Amino acid sequence: MTLKPIPRKSKSLQSSHPEQHSHAQQSHSGQQPHDDTKPARRGLLYGIAFLSFFDRFAASPMLVLMSVQEGTSLSAIATMIAAYGIAYGLGQPIWGILGERQGRRRALLVALSGTTLTGLATILAPTLPMMVAARTAMRLCVGSLYPLLLTLIADTTSTAQRGQAISDLQASSALGTTVATLVAGAIATATNWRVVVAFTCLAATGFFLVLYRQKSADSHRATTENTQPLPFLASFRIALAPRPLALYALGFVEGGLLLGTLTYLAPAIETLGVAPQLAGSLTAGYGIAVIAGSQLNKALMLQLPRLPIMIAGALILAAAYFIAGLRLSIPTVIIASVLVGLSNALLHSGLQSWATEVAPAARSTTVAFFACSVFLGAGVLTSLAAPAIAANRYTIVFLVTAIAALLLTFALTIVASHFHRRQREESL
Repeated sequence: MTLKPIPRKSKSLQSSHPEQHSHAQQSHSGQQPHDDTKPARRGLLYGIAFLSFFDRFAASPMLVLMSVQEGTSLSAIATMIAAYGIAYGLGQPIWGILGERQGRRRALLVALSGTTLTGLATILAPTLPMMVAARTAMRLCVGSLYPLLLTLIADTTSTAQRGQAISDLQASSALGTTVATLVAGAIATATNWRVVVAFTCLAATGFFLVLYRQKSADSHRATTENTQPLPFLASFRIALAPRPLALYALGFVEGGLLLGTLTYLAPAIETLGVAPQLAGSLTAGYGIAVIAGSQLNKALMLQLPRLPIMIAGALILAAAYFIAGLRLSIPTVIIASVLVGLSNALLHSGLQSWATEVAPAARSTTVAFFACSVFLGAGVLTSLAAPAIAANRYTIVFLVTAIAALLLTFALTIVASHFHRRQREESL
């Protein structure tokens, strides 16, 4: 049994409302599409999601250790981490185009093989500049994995099933985040930071071999959808239409508030006299909350439309940073990290699902641009907040984030309502 792409009616190609119903993606025979993915194959996708976020979040706990073990300054290592993040965001459109033209599975194979090769180059790099270049190239490959997985799941599930599948994917990524936060620093301390990178290389190689042995679903695209890959400019034109652009704007702001400010929760605890290793463990509640919240999200989606769930997630995000900003203490930061994780499960997963539906004719490119906007937003806010953090004004950063999260709630409601109105007009 293979991963079968879901046929798309031409009318659904313009659908962009996050509340659209599953009938928008019926097959040509008129039957509702169903998830035809084997559990073992779905497990492979979740394993790759785990690896992607493990590698991403393993960098921070090893920052100081890398500086000591390499005999270089902390600022030099921080430069590598910054380049790492930029490569993640800006590289997304490249992978989106590759997924659109060559198929999701082939793009995944290229990304996994690239992860292994660039990881080996990172481990063997004899100088710091070569290590920075290799690690940046590695992140360019690793950073493509999750958006490609998101697109592949959207291709192989109905709209009704997609939200729950994405919640499970998000839980796997959160597990990778949690494990990296808890063990990456310990492994690097006991051995060397290169051992952690070697784990990523070995896992990527294993996933590559398993995926390579599986029969490609891309070969069935022409017979099941009767479509050809979109030309380069056509993909961009669809992905950069007004409706997707509005979603990217929401993703940019949400990425800054959710992921950008999250970076400063552990350092905030350290200012209270907590050791860095313990600070990371205390904020690991974020990943645990994402895992638990993803299961809550699956239950809520059976009872509620997507928009109220996303609004609840945005309000929880505001509450999290109000709690940390009004009184900075170890308990309030722990509570904030848990609430931010819950917000991620409710808000971010909804936006991810929306990204897979806003322009299905260029889904891979659209999801890639959405991921790019989220992580660029995180990078921009992290940079903007840096002067305040350097002045030890964590509470100001948290309170401003909380107020901005309330504004995001209003913007989300307005944009979604507009899309809903346009969808009803087009259906008449």
